[in-house]
Amino acid sequence: MSTQLATSKTATSSDQSEQQATEDVPERIEAENNEEEQETLKYGAKHVMMLIVPVSLCMILVIVTIRVITMYDQSTEQNVYLVYTPFHEQNKDLSTGSPISDAVLNMLIVLGLVIFMTCVLVLLYKYRCYKVIEGWLFISSLILLFMFTFLYLMEVSF
Repeated sequence: MSTQLATSKTATSSDQSEQQATEDVPERIEAENNEEEQETLKYGAKHVMMLIVPVSLCMILVIVTIRVITMYDQSTEQNVYLVYTPFHEQNKDLSTGSPISDAVLNMLIVLGLVIFMTCVLVLLYKYRCYKVIEGWLFISSLILLFMFTFLYLMEVSF
């Protein structure tokens, strides 16, 4: 009789531990999901902060540059125009239609350039010319970096 009682106690305790183990499984899964969500949020926030710092520094540099360089000042009359915007206001006494048509033509030229370059990049990507794209991005970044550095130093130093 005592063996039956001991066996039944053991069976009851093993049933309870199995039941408790099955009850713990959803709790463990929920705890793991919460940890994964917190890790994902922390990872996402870290990347957002990594993006905010360089963008903020760039914006500050642009603001300082515009304040320092006189080329961007509208009070000085300079006839500086971009190569790809050939239509500009020649006389101040023109009708309203002429500056609007010049602006529309300049806009169409710039839009055409953007569309053309986008198509070229898409075709290069489609035909897997990754080295050409990397070279293009590298060279254009270097040109822009050195060109704007040169312009900045020429304006600030004189």
